[in-house]
Amino acid sequence: MKQSRATLSTAHVPPDKAVSFWNDLLLTIKVGGEVFPKHRDEFFASVDHYPLTNIPLFFCQITPTQYKRTRRDCEKKSADYYGLMHIKEGGGEIYQNGRTVIAHPGECVLLNYKKPYFSRNSKTLRFSELHIPPEVVSTWVPKPDDITAIPLSKRSDWGKALAVTINALSSESLNQPSVTHSVLLKHIGCLLSLAAAQEKHLQSNPDASLLQRFRRLLCDRFDEPNFSSSSLAKECGVSIQMLYSVFANVKSSFGQELLSLRMENARALLDDPRFDRLSISEIGSLVGFPDTCHFMACFNKAHRVSPSAYRAIRRS
Repeated sequence: MKQSRATLSTAHVPPDKAVSFWNDLLLTIKVGGEVFPKHRDEFFASVDHYPLTNIPLFFCQITPTQYKRTRRDCEKKSADYYGLMHIKEGGGEIYQNGRTVIAHPGECVLLNYKKPYFSRNSKTLRFSELHIPPEVVSTWVPKPDDITAIPLSKRSDWGKALAVTINALSSESLNQPSVTHSVLLKHIGCLLSLAAAQEKHLQSNPDASLLQRFRRLLCDRFDEPNFSSSSLAKECGVSIQMLYSVFANVKSSFGQELLSLRMENARALLDDPRFDRLSISEIGSLVGFPDTCHFMACFNKAHRVSPSAYRAIRRS
């Protein structure tokens, strides 16, 4: 069944009336609040609306602006739903519930439209957003306000899966005959529920949250020869003593975690026939070892066989 779409934009509105047109539109779709563009004469915004069963989906674009929804706006125009937002391009700052989110492309954020909030984007922002009734959200997350204005996909693996799912929503994917909206929404609900549970655990256990950040950064930068514990601590904004303590609490250390990642990736490269043309020295360099002898010694200790012998065994 082909999915219907409604599109509204300021494209055909005179520049001097674009802002007032958009603010009136926000009232029409039960959002309310006001936009304050960085450049009024260059302001552009558009929204595509797709109804998914009883949950509307919006694809939005807006040039650099500030958006403010005050307590008075909430009382005047009641928007009784939560917005599950996925940032596609641009990003920006969001303030709600005493929290500040610096939202980057690829992240998901849950907002409560019954409460005031403020946002600001310095670049053109593209995002998709599901407007979910509170009675539906509460079946997924018992206390949704506990996770509002938090970048779910930044701290939670389930949040990442949620972001990937919402990012896959498009006019093309929604019009595929095999896509059942009720199943899709249940899937999104399950992922939001799992992301919320993981976020609650991280909030109650700060060390677990830090450990997750440490390991994620290590995965991103293990191949840098000069990446050190002080580099990791500085990037995460913690002291070196805190870093040592967090790893010690799980009976590990920065050195062990880094070496383990390098050895796992070295073995994966030696296992892959596509890298057979690379020398042992080049394999070592790819996983952060500029010194071939040091790489060979570490590999031999970790796997009880030299890199060249390991490769030969695999080939045979």
